[in-house]
Amino acid sequence: MREIENKLYQILGLCRRAGKLVSGAWAAEDLIRRGKAKLVIVSNDASETTKEKIFKLCNNRRVDVIIFGTKEKLGNCIGQSNRAIIAITSDKFKNMILDTLPDRLEVNMGVINEWRK
Repeated sequence: MREIENKLYQILGLCRRAGKLVSGAWAAEDLIRRGKAKLVIVSNDASETTKEKIFKLCNNRRVDVIIFGTKEKLGNCIGQSNRAIIAITSDKFKNMILDTLPDRLEVNMGVINEWRK
């Protein structure tokens, strides 16, 4: 599973360098509302209030959500400080991320939870 985790962080770094993601709750919410977000990643250690707000917004806009990583690791992989929310704006990068994930995922109300270790 560590290999998959590392690959996801590498893809997020590439996505950042390509200019195909935004980070932070405010920026991500704006993209979701404008219909530009293709995939949203929420850190495991994001607050419950943040998670609920993002899940509801993504559900209303039909945007896939993945719970993955920690704020520290998500921020580090994109060259930023701690980030609880990342929004991907590219279908290509969205598919790269989803193709990297294991087949056995828990899906709950449109939210793809981090794989169970």
